[in-house]
Amino acid sequence: MCRLRPQQFVDPSQRWEHKIINGYRAVALFYIAAGLALIPVAVPSDHRTVVSYVIHHIVLPGVCLIGVNAATELLHRLIKRRREYMYIVSALLQCVVMIYFNPNLHAISSVLFLPILVSVLFLDKRKVIVAGALGCIAECVLYFTSPTHGKPEGDTLLDFLTILLVLAGGTFASLNIIERGIEIWEQLHDQMNTHKELLVRNVVAEKDSKTDELTGLNNRKSLNEYLDYAVRVSRETHTPLYLAVIDIDDFKQVNDQFGHLTGDKILLRTAQAIEGLLEPGDFLARYGGEEFALIIADRPHSQVIAQIESIRERIAQISHVELNGGKTTISVGIATFRYDESQEDLFQRADKCLYQAKNSGKNQTVSAGI
Repeated sequence: MCRLRPQQFVDPSQRWEHKIINGYRAVALFYIAAGLALIPVAVPSDHRTVVSYVIHHIVLPGVCLIGVNAATELLHRLIKRRREYMYIVSALLQCVVMIYFNPNLHAISSVLFLPILVSVLFLDKRKVIVAGALGCIAECVLYFTSPTHGKPEGDTLLDFLTILLVLAGGTFASLNIIERGIEIWEQLHDQMNTHKELLVRNVVAEKDSKTDELTGLNNRKSLNEYLDYAVRVSRETHTPLYLAVIDIDDFKQVNDQFGHLTGDKILLRTAQAIEGLLEPGDFLARYGGEEFALIIADRPHSQVIAQIESIRERIAQISHVELNGGKTTISVGIATFRYDESQEDLFQRADKCLYQAKNSGKNQTVSAGI
């Protein structure tokens, strides 16, 4: 037997953390690939042998980058919470490695912007500030401890100050981006709440428009819609369809003698009694006054008649306290759908049967076959 495995929920933050780790791997691979691609250009200009260049500019920094990535992945598995600063520090260390092994590469310090970019993904201003501050500190340490510091081939003071300004400006811009992102998120959240509220109101309004307020049954609108659907299905599938029109006998006398409030209680109790004897798939509606309509599909005619008779007999057995123990009865007209007729014709034939039941003494069922 094949068993379906439940779909596991993946936290969006964890998904982004995996993307960051994959990004760090890509940085290391790109650095090594770029170093290899630049051998024909870099070796002659640096006056080094290929072996020396590969060791100092590819192998050693590559090993360091891979080591930082390995440590990051290990800590990712060991640390379960607040791992954001770890990713920021990891980005910073990778930048330091690239800068340290390439002191003569012009503007290499601009890679210190990477930790700031990573911090933006966490949508936290404090983390952006920390990333920007760490980047500036790293630039100061690297500038003053660089072997080329103070030499013509090294960065000038202007280069140093420019990098600091770029990092500071990038940090400020990132803070604004996060603030704007939060504003957009709040706007979307408010719009979603408004949309949900409107959707709920529309659903409630739609339900109310198709529900009888007193009995909670379907009303005339929903009856017409469902009858149209049932007629179409019956015609296409050649399955039997029946429409029963039910009317409470002498209901006007109940209202005149005991009042409309009592009449409402009789209506509600009658509706509940009919509902209690319905079969799955039956459709009951109150379509006016003391009249109900029942749609029954895909059952033999004899079963339908037996069901309607059970309903009629059950109604006749109910004693109403509001009527001083008196009882009410119902008359029913049933029509079987003809595939070549409209739903209006079906309703007219069922209504005609109801009038026959009324005129024949009430408390009875009259059926019109095909």
